[in-house]
Amino acid sequence: LPSLAPFPATRRGALAVSRSPVLGGRASRVSLLQRARPAELRASIESQEEGRKFKIGDAVEAEWLGDDALYPGTIEGYFTEGRYDVKWADPQGMADAQATPEDNIIPFDPVKYYRHGLGAWEAKDLGLAYLCMRTVYICVGQFAKTEQYLEQLMVEPMVKELMSVRNDGNPFAARQSAKERMSDAPETVQRVGDEVEEKDIPPAPEKGSFYNDDEIEQMRGQAQEQNMYQNMWLQYNQAKKIQTGEWHGVWEDYTVSKRSLVKQQDRKEIYNFETYLDDEGLPEFKMIKDGTDLVGAFYPMAQANWFVDKAYTTGKLTGESDAKKLEMEIGLRHENLRACATFVYSNGVGGNSYALEAVRVGRQKLGGYPDESETTLFGPKMGVVDVSPQLSGPADKPASSEPSSSEDEKNLVTLCMHGGLAIAAPALIDTTKINREVTMCWSTPSTEGVAWDGKDRIIPALHYRASRVFKGVTDDIQMLSIVESSPQ
Repeated sequence: LPSLAPFPATRRGALAVSRSPVLGGRASRVSLLQRARPAELRASIESQEEGRKFKIGDAVEAEWLGDDALYPGTIEGYFTEGRYDVKWADPQGMADAQATPEDNIIPFDPVKYYRHGLGAWEAKDLGLAYLCMRTVYICVGQFAKTEQYLEQLMVEPMVKELMSVRNDGNPFAARQSAKERMSDAPETVQRVGDEVEEKDIPPAPEKGSFYNDDEIEQMRGQAQEQNMYQNMWLQYNQAKKIQTGEWHGVWEDYTVSKRSLVKQQDRKEIYNFETYLDDEGLPEFKMIKDGTDLVGAFYPMAQANWFVDKAYTTGKLTGESDAKKLEMEIGLRHENLRACATFVYSNGVGGNSYALEAVRVGRQKLGGYPDESETTLFGPKMGVVDVSPQLSGPADKPASSEPSSSEDEKNLVTLCMHGGLAIAAPALIDTTKINREVTMCWSTPSTEGVAWDGKDRIIPALHYRASRVFKGVTDDIQMLSIVESSPQ
């Protein structure tokens, strides 16, 4: 029988956004929606697929960063720089998707898993037979007699016990292809904007002629808008899968004195993060805290927010006249835990220079407050701030191989904490148009987990780095740089 690659191991374990035009409220949406044409948006998914080897809904095997092995899943969507949103067939407690380069993906072979399952069944290994048939069914649906065999296996006591240990749901309910999940997105977007008018569409050139420069530029703009809208829906899906839930947080609040951080207090906070569609059919997120609903929109509807993979960033600019505050947050999820950092800048009573006024660092857990037993958040390992050139961001922001920050080291404020956490931010910012960033790093230790077959395994240590890149004094995001790596 061919070898069967193991599944990923079990790894158990947003700020208020203004509705003002600057932050993507109704007024700022008008111009973008007026330019959006339903016929173009219907083609957004098809335009993203051009030049791609794999299409949305394809069953694949992809390399997981944790151990560089190949695991089965489906293509959920697309990221920038030619990467794919791969949804694992068997996430088992970890984030169920990963941004993966095309070179690290191969087509899924259902025959291999099906035959391996039959061989395991014949050898009386009902647990392995169930896992193989389940994988085939979730990835490609009905194949040979997978559905019939699954029904027979799931009534066996050994398999029932395995399903209970793994907390498996019903595979027949879990089987829902990415194409089915994504099919509503173009229809939803169609409900906004005006109907297409013939005068808005460049006429096709006569045979033997060419589009002129203005027509080409117009089509480029239309393609860019399609990419932006597609990116908006990908963010919505990412936030819904990874960030949604009731987060219980333990926070440390710091003020800045002579470019050093001085701790002021510890506090606790609970909030619910939700995603939904507004009256116009556009995706939004909501944070419910202390009985108050704080609502935000996804980029490009709000230039301040961006969600990608395990990370997110939000921002808001508040204040009247010359006295303003700029507040930015970065968050990273790992298993059922999350680390967050909020950076607050103020220009006092006016002027072009904004000083770092406060920093808040939060350790959060889904469903209950984290405590000292959570070594991933409170362990003895001290965090380290590093530098990375790898950037990812909105479709209309070009990626770069250059370092993400142009900041002078003398202007940096840093803090290294237990639990592998570290933050860095410029002490002063102004209207100078250079790349600046606020950064959070998180080094997680290796931990014990449960493998695809229910056996114990060691989950490798990982290092995360997320940076919000911006220019000048604005809450508009240029880029969210997120890197996940194995510590050297």
